[in-house]
Amino acid sequence: MEVMSDILRAIRVVGSVYFCSQVEAPWTKTFQDLDYASFHMIRRGACWANIDGQIEKLKAGDLIFLGPGQNHELSSLSPVKGKPDLNDTTLLLCGSFSFSRAATTPLMDVFPRMTIVRDKDFANHPWLRSTFDQLSAEYMSQGPGSELIVNKLTEIILDHFG
Repeated sequence: MEVMSDILRAIRVVGSVYFCSQVEAPWTKTFQDLDYASFHMIRRGACWANIDGQIEKLKAGDLIFLGPGQNHELSSLSPVKGKPDLNDTTLLLCGSFSFSRAATTPLMDVFPRMTIVRDKDFANHPWLRSTFDQLSAEYMSQGPGSELIVNKLTEIILDHFG
């Protein structure tokens, strides 16, 4: 992990939350041609995640982290025949980590393609759950200084997944 910390110190990393909202079925969010890493936490409800053809069902409390350049789609509509569409109202928290242009190519080799932390696995990472709870609360409050706090909390999360 020391190598990742050294890399993150050497490059300019900016973390941010770009979406924290409730979506009603049917819905689909598509993410393509990304030059940044991203995460999506299902705060409430459920969705299907399609990461370059790999299908995962994400439920409330689940978190998915995607390395730079990973095309993906989140949806209430099933991408697989025989699997049901999801009709839950879903609350998504979505964020990203952008890097200086010169650093993007080497970072694609360092970051995992995809990491999923299931709700039950957060028991092993209590600091991570509390960080996401604080991140959500801070983003939703839109109070003075919230943007800076949200960005810094997002950058803390990146160090865990790199």
